[in-house]
Amino acid sequence: MQNLKEICEEWAPRLGLAHWEIAVRWADEKDLEEMTPWAESDVKFKPCAEKAVIRVKREGDYKQLDRSERHDVEAIVVHELLHLVFPHFTYGEDDGIKDSLFDIGIDRIAKCLVKLKNCPCGDGKGGEKQ
Repeated sequence: MQNLKEICEEWAPRLGLAHWEIAVRWADEKDLEEMTPWAESDVKFKPCAEKAVIRVKREGDYKQLDRSERHDVEAIVVHELLHLVFPHFTYGEDDGIKDSLFDIGIDRIAKCLVKLKNCPCGDGKGGEKQ
């Protein structure tokens, strides 16, 4: 199982969040009761204080809607970090359609960033192989 803290420490600076105080942890029983059943994770944050808490569910603790995708912990953490990059976007101000569309976009970007990092044509840091 991947180390959540290491993932967060790797990606926060890449996304311009090095100065944020970010706690990341596996969701516990109490968290699972509070979280949306089909969500893999969530983030609670205070933009003005630049503080956040990311909670990640273990595989099997959520209702996976798309069985074709694996539980990619790195992409999940990057997804939540991207919400901190866009703190001005607030949820619950409409019928939920904009929220869903924004979240789908964030998810696509997170997965793409992780794929680019792991690309065999680079060194994992955005550089080219020598």
